[in-house]
Amino acid sequence: MYKFIIFSLSLILAISCSTLKTSERFIASIHDTRNCVDSINGFMRTNPTKSGPIITGENSLASRIPNFEDFRNQMLASRPSIENFVKKYKDANDQRVPTNLEVIDFFTDYSDKLATHIRSAKGHDERLDLYLEFSAAEIELSPSKLEKIASFKNDAEFRERIQLEYDPRSSDSRGLLDTLGWTNYKGHLGELDVLLRLENLQAQGVYLSRAELLDPKAQVINDMFSSKLEEKFAQVTLENLEEYKEKFPHIFKINEEIEAEEVLKRAHTFLKTKEFDLVVKKNNKYSLVEVKNYKHPIGVRDASEGGGNKKTILDQQLETIEILHFLGLEDTFFPTVAFLRGVTQEARDIFESKGISVLAQVVD
Repeated sequence: MYKFIIFSLSLILAISCSTLKTSERFIASIHDTRNCVDSINGFMRTNPTKSGPIITGENSLASRIPNFEDFRNQMLASRPSIENFVKKYKDANDQRVPTNLEVIDFFTDYSDKLATHIRSAKGHDERLDLYLEFSAAEIELSPSKLEKIASFKNDAEFRERIQLEYDPRSSDSRGLLDTLGWTNYKGHLGELDVLLRLENLQAQGVYLSRAELLDPKAQVINDMFSSKLEEKFAQVTLENLEEYKEKFPHIFKINEEIEAEEVLKRAHTFLKTKEFDLVVKKNNKYSLVEVKNYKHPIGVRDASEGGGNKKTILDQQLETIEILHFLGLEDTFFPTVAFLRGVTQEARDIFESKGISVLAQVVD
């Protein structure tokens, strides 16, 4: 049955291709759905991981943590969420709003509490310890940030501002908290929550540029990416740059105001600094998992293309697909997005239609 469906859809694509006039054809591009061969091949190369909710696998790092669900529940309850703190504070104080100082003290205490709790799961597995420590170190406030907090409390310049009522819309409150990176924990906590539960984790925070990593499995991934980057970028020259700009517009961005040498330089920098959240192994392939820890379910707006200056989630994933094609790794790696607050069915369908797996609970 499965093979019949594959054949039928491929036949439909082929028939529809034959109806196009020659004058309507364009240079092949991975986003050019009018190119018949690319359309069929793209469909036949759909990734091997089916969409579904994020579940805790038997061969996951979580399986090495005793009473993992209790650990996870306490971890999520320890989030330094200022929004939750303000709500609880108002409920307990006749709707009185906390001061900036009280909010900063909460954020400091709970950042430390969360990092301490994450580290409490160490000691059961060397590889698990590596990822727990990385996350805890990213979440806890650095010495420089603790120095800033001390200056807020001791310097006359800040003393009056921290005693004002907290207002997320005011420059006084936002200015103080922005210097502390008050939302940074969300990304690191989200990645940890997912990487602990997925089976066959290979790496976290992988770049395309060559690096020496502590985790041997992560080193394999980095070696693969960096070797391909060096090989493929060496093939790009000033003479064939226009061809690459047409085929890979996300990488070699078209800008008439800059010289060709600058286009090459920017493309190289873009590729070297590209980071993938997580890499897991599935069915002898590798899944590049992008984790989104938004406070709302993902809808159609996030699954749209060309959202202006700010890239949508779909834009980012199409960019990843283009990078994989440029590196010649489209048959080895495939893109996946993990949404911790769920996704609408319509949005999930859009991602899947592009060959992108979705790990999330479907919500109304």
